[in-house]
Amino acid sequence: MTHQQHSDGSPEQTVGTPSDLIEKPDYVSGLVFDLSGWRKIDVSGPDTLRFFESLGVVEVLAPGRSARFRLWPDGAVHSLATVLLAGPTALVVEDGRADPSCLVALKAHQGALEVTLRDRSHELALFALPHALHEPSVAGSSVTRPSCLGEGLDVVAMGEDHDRVLRSLTRSRSLGTAEELEEVGAISRLSFLRRDPDS
Repeated sequence: MTHQQHSDGSPEQTVGTPSDLIEKPDYVSGLVFDLSGWRKIDVSGPDTLRFFESLGVVEVLAPGRSARFRLWPDGAVHSLATVLLAGPTALVVEDGRADPSCLVALKAHQGALEVTLRDRSHELALFALPHALHEPSVAGSSVTRPSCLGEGLDVVAMGEDHDRVLRSLTRSRSLGTAEELEEVGAISRLSFLRRDPDS
């Protein structure tokens, strides 16, 4: 993002993408957020990629990548969610929620597609590292980019490895509080909605 100035040095306008215009708190780059309580739906089957297309996911998905989209059950905006391709696992993660209606919303798009939807919210651990540039080396985990919280990455692991993975991640970062997660999540959602108002 750049700032243009008048000849007297006063700011004239701000130039940048809509998401750039939203100030992100500086502290987030030193935090890790535990998103393990968010709803996580496993999607598998031969029509998995077609299923994501039906949800409006337009990005090219590949292992280690993720994409943000909106759930549209019954023609109404329900919430934002993220598709994560973590190793062999494809997950839909609902933003900031553990609402069972997420699964209902996804089933509304299933139709005749050969996909299996399974709620794995209690089986998997999920952590977000905002603005992380380097992938952490944590045995038994998978990394996807960008993060559910925007820039950065997410780490997915089995639920029984939650504490071990969290200890490893917090060697170099502090664990974010619920208040900090609420702030960062709100900024991330607003950034997405401003960037893709009609998605």
